[in-house]
Amino acid sequence: MEPITPTGTEFYSPSGVECEVDSNFDGGRADASPITSAFCEGDGQTAVELEPDGSVDVCGNGQCTGNAGVNTPTLPVGTAMVLQPFTCLSETQGVRCTISNGDGFLMTTSTLTHLGNGPLLNKTSFAP
Repeated sequence: MEPITPTGTEFYSPSGVECEVDSNFDGGRADASPITSAFCEGDGQTAVELEPDGSVDVCGNGQCTGNAGVNTPTLPVGTAMVLQPFTCLSETQGVRCTISNGDGFLMTTSTLTHLGNGPLLNKTSFAP
């Protein structure tokens, strides 16, 4: 599956995890700081963001969730969305997003698993 744009995409997994992957994405705004991250949420309360350095930022209590756009596609199980430096793979139970060294996360609609050795950080908000 190709990204919706060369710098950003969003998708659902068949299990209901919602993700947005950006690589130097500015949203078309000249005054915006580019975003490079892989962001997913599963239960409406917990969101996770993978940074290019392998750090995994977790935000709970519904403080960092978002909503996918109209007509957001579903990424079939076994299909990967690659937008460097991230690879997000749709799996039966959810979505696995990693960088090349294996750092990242596995998000399901009810759980979050930290993968690799990147730092795991708790956040109260994600900077736009």
